[in-house]
This record gives sequence, structure tokens and C-alpha cells, in this order.
Amino acid sequence: INLKDIYIAWQSYFIHLPRNSKFTLGEKIDTFLLDTLEAACAASFLRSGEKIPQVSRAIQKLDMAKLFLQIAWEVKALQTPHYAELSQKIDEAGKSLGGWLGQLRKQNSLAQAKEK
Repeated sequence: INLKDIYIAWQSYFIHLPRNSKFTLGEKIDTFLLDTLEAACAASFLRSGEKIPQVSRAIQKLDMAKLFLQIAWEVKALQTPHYAELSQKIDEAGKSLGGWLGQLRKQNSLAQAKEK
């Protein structure tokens, strides 16, 4: 799943959040999603061994976005269909990022083993 697509979907819901949640939960979610995009994009331009911290950061930020989305849904700031759609996309992105991280760690282990 494309992280950019998640952010675009979020933006279409963000504008409809109640005012009391938009500038608290909404901005937090927005920041975490942007941080996820930034870290994943940065990782894509790094050499293999340097990608791990950025991919890990992207996973952490995506997990935080997911947590705050859940809170927004629980306080009824975000409608159930919107929450369900975003949660599904975030779960898919999380699996992709986790797979990427696993692959990088495996490559890193193999490279370290060859050096010894």
C-alpha cells in the first residue's frame, strides 16, 4: 500500500473532524502520517545498511498514527467507515514496512557474516 495514498485519504477526513479534535488529535495524526512518509522516503534513498533506522522510525510513527486514529474513533471524532478504511490501509502499510525491515535485517546479517 502506498503511504501517500493513506495520507491523501486521511486529508479528506481530517477536514471534517470536529473543531475540538481537529487541532489536537487531528494534528497529531497528521504529523505522525507525515513523519512516516518522510522516514520511508528517506530510507528509499539510503544505502542498504543505512536504511534500517529510517524504516524502524517509519514503523514507529505509523503505529503512533494508528493509536491516535483509534482514539479519534473512540471519542467519535472520526466516523466508523473512515476509521475502518484508514485502519485497513495502515495495517497493510505496516506489514509492508515490517517486511522491508525484515529483509534489510537479513541482508545486513548476511553482509556482516561475509565480513567475518
